[in-house]
Amino acid sequence: MSITNRQGVIDGLMPPIPMFRGNGGNNGAGQISSSWASAGQMPAGVGAFSASLNGATLTGPGVSGQIPLNDAASGERTYLARWAHRPRRSDLLVPMAGILIDRIWHNGGIDATSTSAQLITSPTWLARDEDGSTNGKGVLLAVEIESTMGAATPTVTVSYTNSAGTSGRTGTNIFATTSGQVAGAFLPISLQAGDVGVRSVESVTLSASWLSGTMHLVAWRLIAMIQEVSAMQLVALDAVTSNFPRIYDGSVLFTLGVNYSTSGPSGCSGEIQFSQG
Repeated sequence: MSITNRQGVIDGLMPPIPMFRGNGGNNGAGQISSSWASAGQMPAGVGAFSASLNGATLTGPGVSGQIPLNDAASGERTYLARWAHRPRRSDLLVPMAGILIDRIWHNGGIDATSTSAQLITSPTWLARDEDGSTNGKGVLLAVEIESTMGAATPTVTVSYTNSAGTSGRTGTNIFATTSGQVAGAFLPISLQAGDVGVRSVESVTLSASWLSGTMHLVAWRLIAMIQEVSAMQLVALDAVTSNFPRIYDGSVLFTLGVNYSTSGPSGCSGEIQFSQG
């Protein structure tokens, strides 16, 4: 049974969860950084990576790296009720943005020196797409960097099946790779025209050797995005301004940061609160 009014939101509020965490290294103006492998005071600790090309789906609660959240009781649902977020960086004059996502799948074992197609048989997604199904509507892909890459700038191409079940679709990194791309970089992969999500992944191909370093693919779904108006400002979303997104059972939530400057590492502080009912 879903929450349908303001009183239901209030009645179902859970205790706030503190969030103090880094957001990986600085990847340049306009780039996205992942908090997955960053240290901080998030109770679930630093996130681990997969070592398999086929990868693994992720199911909470209790996944290292996630924002801790227990599933709702039988017959109830979980929603984002409030998210207060303040990005931080060494350049205090530049505002930033935060992105809250559900990490559905990730892989590893990618050879960063190979230019051949590296075949992937990803498992069936868990039922956490926009519709609460395994079809992948609203599920996106990204390249995530675990350790600094070599002095090269390859294009990363991913072959996938879209949420409608059409295979052989392809996408590439939206933001250009950089020489010596640092750990924590999160590079979203485009979708082919007309697609609205990814159901499975079939291969990854680099246009040139990245020489060294460790990279992964991640399947993720956007939950909410928060925008700072001025630097170091605490900004909050509530049940109305966030459009009260549903958080499906087993979700593995964590944050990304958007850099608007070329200087200084980024991170975040704040709290998050859910409502169940």
